[in-house]
Amino acid sequence: MKSIVLSSLAAAVLLAACGAQAAPTAVPPTTVPPTAVPPTATPIPPTATPLPPAATAVPPTRVPPTAAPAGAGVIPFRAITETVKPLNSIETTIKLAFKGKDFNGKIADGELNMSARNNLLKKQAALAFGGSLAAAIMGDAAATLQATSIGVYELGGFSYTTITGAQELCIKQKIDPTKPSSTMSPEAIVGTLGSDKTPIYGTLAGNETVNGVPARKYIIDPVKTQASIVKTGKDDFYKNASITGGEVYVAADGGYLLRMTMDLAGKYNDFKLDGAMKVSMDIGNINGNVEVTLPKSCDNPLGG
Repeated sequence: MKSIVLSSLAAAVLLAACGAQAAPTAVPPTTVPPTAVPPTATPIPPTATPLPPAATAVPPTRVPPTAAPAGAGVIPFRAITETVKPLNSIETTIKLAFKGKDFNGKIADGELNMSARNNLLKKQAALAFGGSLAAAIMGDAAATLQATSIGVYELGGFSYTTITGAQELCIKQKIDPTKPSSTMSPEAIVGTLGSDKTPIYGTLAGNETVNGVPARKYIIDPVKTQASIVKTGKDDFYKNASITGGEVYVAADGGYLLRMTMDLAGKYNDFKLDGAMKVSMDIGNINGNVEVTLPKSCDNPLGG
């Protein structure tokens, strides 16, 4: 299970914990492993209700869903970029909550939040993260800047990089609007969630609606999932940290990941933290009216 790369600066963080992977931008993030899983003896028919598209969005063509298998096992899900076509807009949020100490024995309770918004039709994108754990997770660069949040925005033919901390900065640069940054695309943020071949094990626990989308809910099997990750030898993140629980929500129509939570406990050497960690990821507003707005610090940007 690979570490998810959220963006250039926050990627390795949340995604490392989630086990998902995504190309970076200005913040490091996580990849979530997939595969097929068996539920109850009676397969649950997929819901044919399409996701509500934005007024300007092209209605997506969905790949026929795969019926949920019977019994417990590998949780089946695929990358949303493979199953929702076209994927014109999307919002993704990732949250990390930690309770414990740093390697010096100091209480380090805190959180880190990451959000990504993409609207390909409007040629707009945003990737931002922040929280009390920003400096601890991002390392010396964030600590030097005393950064509590960092963001990268693309709209109107310009790229804006913002840093909030000891002072607020916004740096503006001209870009080619016909060539959006690859690290700001839906493929970079969520395109790999479901492409990793390391399985996540779980048991079907019923049906729910997540962000307006009918979904199947699975309860993660910590023991089997941990064993499958360790067996691959791909991810050092889990050498001193153990999965203690979690949930996975898979779209009934399309079989893509909608939401995942994972609970962990142990030492996280990359972050120099020791304690309990909860990572959650949410995908929503699929082909909806996703808007990107600049923070107030960009009213008078540097280079503008």
